[in-house]
Amino acid sequence: MTGTWTLAAMKDSEMFFDIKKDSFYFEEFEKLSAGERKMADSIFGPQKALLKEVLSQCYITFSPDLSFKGKIMDDVERSGKYRINEKEKTITLLLKKEGDKAMDSTETIKYKFEKERLIIYGFKGEGDLSAEFEKQ
Repeated sequence: MTGTWTLAAMKDSEMFFDIKKDSFYFEEFEKLSAGERKMADSIFGPQKALLKEVLSQCYITFSPDLSFKGKIMDDVERSGKYRINEKEKTITLLLKKEGDKAMDSTETIKYKFEKERLIIYGFKGEGDLSAEFEKQ
């Protein structure tokens, strides 16, 4: 698992966005008529471009010394230590907030590997959202 992984795709029950293929599916968009799609696309197109710009900068680096850093699913750089539980297929991130020990936090997420992608999911407050990373 050590090395740098870049975000390749995100998905949940309503949308799928493959950043590398520039492929986007949004369930509600598919229900619209052709005319409604054209109008919605003029609004949604710039939002999709902005989302792609932010997500294409997301990465996570797992170091052999059990430290990590990265922009996991947004443009905020995080760092800290990590632990892997191979039996439970979880990664525990011990997040470090620079200069404020009271803000340290822990998050445990699930992981699996599919087609050479690291898929992490089970984020607090994010429903069924998953993120797919490719090793660089």
